[in-house]
Amino acid sequence: MIRSPLRAGVALACALSLSACGGGDGEFYLGGSIVNNTAEGLILTNNGGSDYAVPAGATTFFFPDLVDADSSYRVEVKQAPSNAEKCEVISPTGVGRATFNINTIEIVCTLKSKPLNVNVSGLRSGTLVLVNGSVRKDVTANGSFEMLKAGWGQPYGVTVYEQPSGQTCTVQNGVGTVPSADEPKTIDVSVTCA
Repeated sequence: MIRSPLRAGVALACALSLSACGGGDGEFYLGGSIVNNTAEGLILTNNGGSDYAVPAGATTFFFPDLVDADSSYRVEVKQAPSNAEKCEVISPTGVGRATFNINTIEIVCTLKSKPLNVNVSGLRSGTLVLVNGSVRKDVTANGSFEMLKAGWGQPYGVTVYEQPSGQTCTVQNGVGTVPSADEPKTIDVSVTCA
């Protein structure tokens, strides 16, 4: 296989300093991006090899061991973070034939979520408009409803976007962060109109 002077130079630099290049005998770094890695516990493997623990909050990753040219790789999630339902690998397999590092793998974690329940009381008539981020809810009667499901560790903020005619409505427990634990099962927000 013909190698460019650049690749030969990188290989020589790695040979002279194994610790700086991950300590392996390969030629390419293998990694990519991560979505929703907000808690400790994400563990990846390549070809069933050594565990690689990804720090919480990391949005990119690279395995410490390098990949050989023309060798196959298979990235798997051995363990999802504690606040995730699951983590999936997009484009998990391939062959190290690139000229440069492989950074096309994507790990997408789906966070566990809790219902954001809103209870409205005292509304006599008209329309109360509530928002939480991009989610809008037009309310015309008293009662409870689920505004959305919010991910563990994620912020929420229910506010009054538009008051009903002739009344003022206030929100209690409308702003906070969803607890990263099984309890409570729901986030309860109260809206009182007077």
